[in-house]
Amino acid sequence: MLLQGVRLPGVMTCIMLYCAVFIIARFGMVIESSGETQVQPGLLLFIFPGVLAGLTSREAPLGVALCGAVVATPLCLLLLHTHFILQSGFWQEFAWHASALFWCGSGALVVMLWRAMFSPRRHS
Repeated sequence: MLLQGVRLPGVMTCIMLYCAVFIIARFGMVIESSGETQVQPGLLLFIFPGVLAGLTSREAPLGVALCGAVVATPLCLLLLHTHFILQSGFWQEFAWHASALFWCGSGALVVMLWRAMFSPRRHS
């Protein structure tokens, strides 16, 4: 089954954090660094919803992260279209959201890798 092991609390947590990261990343989080350069973490912040989804689900961390991100993306687009004026075209928005989905899934994959590398081995 495609959604076997995906639990609603993990998906809801991922949706809430994904929407919060969307607002932070989309509307002006700039970190001042030394000199004249400014760092914009932007899409890399989407790793956090994936990591949290991976930590809340032991059976299907990637499934929980991607389900939460796929459900949250239309909500974020609705928020963007109702309250703010778009400054970019459709394809640029599509690419931005596809990248956000990739980074969210990458966060869950990091948790899966961590568990595979550092979990106690069972000897048969």
